[in-house]
Amino acid sequence: MNHCRVVAWPIGRIFTSFSVVGIVVACIACGDCLPWGPFDDSVAQATEAESYINRAADIISARRESHSFAAAELALQEQAASQAGRTSHGANQADWPQFQQNAQRHGHVPHEVSPPHRARWIWFGPEYVLRNRESKHAPGWDADLRSEEGRSLPMPKSLPFCFADSMQPICAAGRLFVGDCQGKVYALDSDDGRTLWTADNPGGSLWPGVATDTVVAFPSILGYVTAWRASDGQFLWQFDTGKSITSAPALVGNTIYVASQSGRVHALRLSDGKELWRSEDLGAPVQGGLCVANGKVYVGTEAMEAVALNANTGKILARSEKLMGQSFRLVWPVAVADRVIFTAVPIICVGSEYVNDPVIAGRDPKSNVGWDPELKPGYPDVKSEQVALRRWLSGDGKVWQTHYALRADNLKQDYVIATGVTEGCGMPPNPPAIDHKGRPLLWWASGYGTIIRKCGFGTNFTTDISALDLQTGDRILIDNGRYADQTTETDNLYAMSTGGKYLYLRQNFRGTSVINLETSEHHRISAIYRRWDGGGWQSPINYAQGDGDNVRVPRTPPAPSGRVAPIIAEGRLYFTENFCVTCVETAK
Repeated sequence: MNHCRVVAWPIGRIFTSFSVVGIVVACIACGDCLPWGPFDDSVAQATEAESYINRAADIISARRESHSFAAAELALQEQAASQAGRTSHGANQADWPQFQQNAQRHGHVPHEVSPPHRARWIWFGPEYVLRNRESKHAPGWDADLRSEEGRSLPMPKSLPFCFADSMQPICAAGRLFVGDCQGKVYALDSDDGRTLWTADNPGGSLWPGVATDTVVAFPSILGYVTAWRASDGQFLWQFDTGKSITSAPALVGNTIYVASQSGRVHALRLSDGKELWRSEDLGAPVQGGLCVANGKVYVGTEAMEAVALNANTGKILARSEKLMGQSFRLVWPVAVADRVIFTAVPIICVGSEYVNDPVIAGRDPKSNVGWDPELKPGYPDVKSEQVALRRWLSGDGKVWQTHYALRADNLKQDYVIATGVTEGCGMPPNPPAIDHKGRPLLWWASGYGTIIRKCGFGTNFTTDISALDLQTGDRILIDNGRYADQTTETDNLYAMSTGGKYLYLRQNFRGTSVINLETSEHHRISAIYRRWDGGGWQSPINYAQGDGDNVRVPRTPPAPSGRVAPIIAEGRLYFTENFCVTCVETAK
């Protein structure tokens, strides 16, 4: 009886029409209460969750009582900042203040964190931080974080929290912010990993929030946007969107834009939480992300339509034709130049194995092509291959269109991007990141790779990294005369971010890597286990040995899926595992 009440309470807020994912997320938000979890743990989690939920109203009420004083104090800080000739909402170049760094979702900064790399610190919770003795000679910096065969780091056996795979850290003014799935937001010192403060965030977060040097705000699974004073975690304000928030908000100036599964977008004033506008019902829930550029907010609905809103009023300015796919969950649009690139979740296909191969081989697209080491590309060059792929994606293969470069002014589609289908195993294709030349980078199915020689699984050819020509939709090869030593599989690709000429790649299963886009030089950065899934993943950062060893990384509650890239801030890389936050630096 108690279990039903605990789980049903969040579902009432989260569940929307056609949103089965909402139910799963609600269960995960309650901890180990999934039907396949250990029963004893389920009882414990449910009991804790019930107690927590019963206290939630009191917590929120107490916070709101102190809101007016904290907001007034913040206003004085804002005024002082303005008189000093600066804006506290302007992102420092060393910051990563929101998801993918800016509201356009470029995932790019000019700063580089060059190889070789090492862990500077690893945070397993407020009371457990490992600091690398090679990084600083000072008290508390005594951990040996070297990665060697047979070696595992000293870690907790279990943790009461977890980070969603989609939780990308954000960083502003030397503070790193992350939110867990169990209802906490943490502020860490970006230099040494100290926990500066911890705040309650009822429902927990799947995605990051936004931050300035004075305010940090996070969305929650229960539909709240909550803000705290960045310096000490003092509660500032809370806004209720009414339905679950399953994507990251965007920040432009003093305005935070957030969408929820209510099917509406809200514009809030960051300093005090005042709602500036809310859009009309867009016609379907919003599960995926949004971006802001050109005075417009761009968002996709679960009716598979892209919508453009006036960023000042919320008025609908444009709506696309229905795009192919089943959802925008776990993906986000990227605005660059005069285009907005939407990525859709394609029809179900385990690992996208061999879907593109008949076309690349010049055969009937409906023919069955499996593993065939003798199979060769059916076209003499990339240009003719692109013509064939585009013809297929415009006709019988239309259901496999996954990337759409829509015009930013009217959301019209002028051309088909012939990437072919990539990803699988429940993961959608990865949205692009912008490189140091201002070009969107995408994964492309092809018989002609220039960075990735050949996929290790799922195709007889390759899934390569190339740029997108925004005027034509054509593939722009990145050919440095050598391949990167990067392992790929069609169902295990990587999210992207870029710092200068370096492309950083990450997924929670295979870990983190970096490729120099000007030389194709490749370096591994991290992997959870040194040996795992039948392969070797030796990296400068391995938490444990893996296969054949009894040491495992800390056990956590089940973590929701997703795929996001490392951030580049303060001259370092930061990313979350389900069980920790890791800071990476250049090994000097």
